[in-house]
Amino acid sequence: METEKVYFVESSEDYDDQHYGFAFSDEDLSPADIQNWKQDIAWKELKMELKEGEFADYLVNDLDIPLCSKRLKDLIVKHADNSDDFTWYPIIIQSASSWDQERYYYLKTNILLDNVIDLEKSDIEKGIVYVPYFIKERTRDIFRCTYDESYLFVSQALKDVITNNNITGIGFETWE
Repeated sequence: METEKVYFVESSEDYDDQHYGFAFSDEDLSPADIQNWKQDIAWKELKMELKEGEFADYLVNDLDIPLCSKRLKDLIVKHADNSDDFTWYPIIIQSASSWDQERYYYLKTNILLDNVIDLEKSDIEKGIVYVPYFIKERTRDIFRCTYDESYLFVSQALKDVITNNNITGIGFETWE
């Protein structure tokens, strides 16, 4: 089986010249409320507050969810081979320092991929995968996997599209 290099998404605070803000939600809202949202329940557009920084295309927040600008959302929809696997929930972000408001979109992946890690090639110790190798035929352009749902992974091709379009606030890492 051929393996593929994939990246996990993180914020890019360290390598951008801009200081990007952090979005805060209402105190009554927990990350689990949003991450476990069911598609059959009507979505009420949330409001969050941006503190201490500028709007970025990928916005870090206290709910630990992927918040994408319309520009980033449009790139993902156009270039990801599995864009039908996502639901986009709108969220209004209000700047704490001005009257500026921006609409962002929570990218919710509806499908978790299973059996995408080549366990024979990956570095594993006591059942914990430290350096995963992903099976090329089983990955998608953007995905989460059942092994660890906390990471949002992207393919080399989608990473290149995002990087080449100067998307702000987003970074990519691998385990290698």
